[in-house]
Amino acid sequence: MPAVTHAGGGPVTVDDVKAFVATHGFAGSDHGTTTNGTMPVILQATVMTAKQASALMKGAWPGRADTTQVIYVELQGPFLIDWPVPSGVKITPVQKGHELFDVTTGDLIMFGGI
Repeated sequence: MPAVTHAGGGPVTVDDVKAFVATHGFAGSDHGTTTNGTMPVILQATVMTAKQASALMKGAWPGRADTTQVIYVELQGPFLIDWPVPSGVKITPVQKGHELFDVTTGDLIMFGGI
């Protein structure tokens, strides 16, 4: 997935990330869409520290210093998270997804389900 960019360069903004997600959908699902085939609705998009985002993601570590500025995005599903599972294991849909973007680089740091 390409990084989010800001027109004119510099750090990405919440609006940049919202536009990116509106175009690309949820990184954790097939084609970026919900299980209904629709683009997800953004419930929240907020600048915060990596430490604050980790708390929202139930302790998942984003691999950045606690004070790193990130943009946390919460999306309405349902989603089938597209990650490797053993053969025969049924994947249960999650009702919400989250994505975390690095403000400085625009890179997607991580995604997951809630």
